[in-house]
Amino acid sequence: MSDKRLIEVAFPLKQASIDSVHEKTVRHGHISTLHIWPARRPLAASRAALIATLLPDPGDKETFTRCKLDLADRERHAEIYRLHRDLIALRKREPLIGTAQPGTYDGAVLSQNALALRYFGTAQDDRLLIVNLGIALHLDPSPEPLLAPLEGCEWELVWSSEDPRYGGTGTPPLESVEDNWRIPAHAAALLMPKPISQTP
Repeated sequence: MSDKRLIEVAFPLKQASIDSVHEKTVRHGHISTLHIWPARRPLAASRAALIATLLPDPGDKETFTRCKLDLADRERHAEIYRLHRDLIALRKREPLIGTAQPGTYDGAVLSQNALALRYFGTAQDDRLLIVNLGIALHLDPSPEPLLAPLEGCEWELVWSSEDPRYGGTGTPPLESVEDNWRIPAHAAALLMPKPISQTP
């Protein structure tokens, strides 16, 4: 097994030198202006040398072999593979998310570990993405206006990372009249509006 590093075979000396000179001469609005000269953080050349000592030689046959995809992983990790495949399909299927432009969405922090992103549609077709990287969250009352459904609508679950097909336990309704918002731990969910059914 070869233990050759990138710095031994192809260090980009010319580019590192150019970046170092440029970094030294930039003054206005550059991070280096926050400290006096002796206190500067590592220059471009130092950063390049550091990363080059950590990366393996890209031309080495063993590096190439270690980086090849193992298609058997699709079966060994079927749930994770299905999750990623579905996320790619969701991005293609949901144009509000896949082609979002500045001004077509807004976000809010729900807790230290949770956030909401609302993608605004033009025909009662907003999407609400909720991501919780922490413990289960109960918002009652919910002070965040982005969580409010469109008039005459309620939120319907479109996709959840807790789907049993991905090894999850399923996702109960995130919003209810009795409980307001209950967001499961370590989960993401995409919701879309649906008209409230009128029962006589």
